[in-house]
Amino acid sequence: MYLHTNGHTESKPDQFVEWVLQNSSALSGITGFLATALFLMLSFRINRGVGRWWEGRSVYGDMLGNLRGLVQASHMYITNKRVSVEIGLWSYAYARAVELDLRKDQEKKFTATFTGLMNAQEMDEMFAHPRRPFYISDRLTMKLNEAFDQGHVRGIRALVAMQDLVEKIIVNSERLHRIRETPEPWSYQKHMRLTAMIWLGILPLSLMPTLQWATPVFSTAIGYVVFKLDDISVELQNPFGFDRSDLSICILNDEFQKSTYHSLLYSLRLENSEFGHGAVVQQNDLDKLNDEKGLENLEKFK
Repeated sequence: MYLHTNGHTESKPDQFVEWVLQNSSALSGITGFLATALFLMLSFRINRGVGRWWEGRSVYGDMLGNLRGLVQASHMYITNKRVSVEIGLWSYAYARAVELDLRKDQEKKFTATFTGLMNAQEMDEMFAHPRRPFYISDRLTMKLNEAFDQGHVRGIRALVAMQDLVEKIIVNSERLHRIRETPEPWSYQKHMRLTAMIWLGILPLSLMPTLQWATPVFSTAIGYVVFKLDDISVELQNPFGFDRSDLSICILNDEFQKSTYHSLLYSLRLENSEFGHGAVVQQNDLDKLNDEKGLENLEKFK
């Protein structure tokens, strides 16, 4: 607002505002170019994150399927029920070890999970192993080898079939480990964030000639959407955490625990004979297995 000598007032736009109005077409072109580059990078990033998320779910499902197959194969191919139950217990332990390893849980969580499944020596050996799930896969292989040497496996083909399942769960674990341990390139993250900030800095200038006073409102809303999409893409890079958007592998393992428990329980009821060390499976002992740690209680029959 300017005051003339004759007492009249006149409104005159600020030089910066005038410059923006005069160059609105150029600013719109720059904003459009940056928007195209930004949303191409953002869409590629989200698609890659969604791909990692679904690959994680698919591979984890394959691993649990192979573990279930190993449990069932042990019932069919291993004549000694004590050994068959041990294979089932180690299969369940493998699933839990992969879960804890993917989530990088502390040692006390491993101890609390495997106390009922392993003795002190086995626990120490697992902690000393560079990849704890692979300690259990080694034990599975050794158990199968011992069972074959002792004549408890129905032929070499049965042994090969069960060992093939062990090799498949190892491959599944390596694929899961690759998803977790392969980060997004840092330069991609850095340049995309920089592009987003430059674009959001110029965006209000291109919107101001049209939206005027409403420019801050719409610019803030657009910026919120952009940064939230970026947060989504970051979250999808590692699907094995504890957030709502992460895979519920603990629930999947709980279901696997229940199915393994019922499979072993049915096998014990069907056999209903003496195990190693002269222990006889009684009906009340079987009923005690049906608690939240029922599968771990099978260890007493080893």
